[in-house]
Amino acid sequence: MGDLAPTRVEKYCVEGERGERQEFGLSSDFQPIYSLAHRRPVGYEGLIRATDSGGRRVSPGELFSKAPRGEARMRLDRQCRTLHVRNFQQLGDARSWLFLNVDPYVAAEGPKFGPFFSQMLQSSGFPAHRVAVELIETPFEDEKRLAAAIEHYRDLGCLIVIDDFGAGYSNFDRIWRLKPDVVKVDREMTRRVTVEPLARRMFTGIERSYAWRASRPRPRRCARSTPTPI
Repeated sequence: MGDLAPTRVEKYCVEGERGERQEFGLSSDFQPIYSLAHRRPVGYEGLIRATDSGGRRVSPGELFSKAPRGEARMRLDRQCRTLHVRNFQQLGDARSWLFLNVDPYVAAEGPKFGPFFSQMLQSSGFPAHRVAVELIETPFEDEKRLAAAIEHYRDLGCLIVIDDFGAGYSNFDRIWRLKPDVVKVDREMTRRVTVEPLARRMFTGIERSYAWRASRPRPRRCARSTPTPI
């Protein structure tokens, strides 16, 4: 978020393939999320930024490859979400939503590793109704368990977001099953809407469908993100 970007950095340590200790510095970057209905930013997506002990920038993919599954993955994921919440609080924005990326695996397997999210929000003094839990685009076979995990976040008061609609696993089928509050539109789909009449008509139909649901207790919205250079 430009000059307002927080400076809080945390250390993440992991054991390498040869048993060596690897250390990374973690910080947050916040990318604006634009509502197509409101025509303005309504929130910010927390993105992890990492550097190794030598100061080299490490991509999120490389960082999370150090902890692909199990307890190590949960620990890294939880550390990142906690960091985003605390850094976002430092910005002093009391109105916008904070979008937090959650891997479907983490959402479904998290309860096995004990309670975390509600306690973290409570201890941080951050209201759950200002959190948008964003399911990233990855496959997950047990959709029933995923749906149950999503209901847990929803019961806390969080919004549920489907990421990159129009690409990969973020399709109509997942939307109908998980009933998200917000649908983030894939970047390529956004581009095609601006140049292709057929894509524009299809997208207008999606917007109308969500507008029809706006009279329900939890209105659903379409949104898109604006990338920030790393």
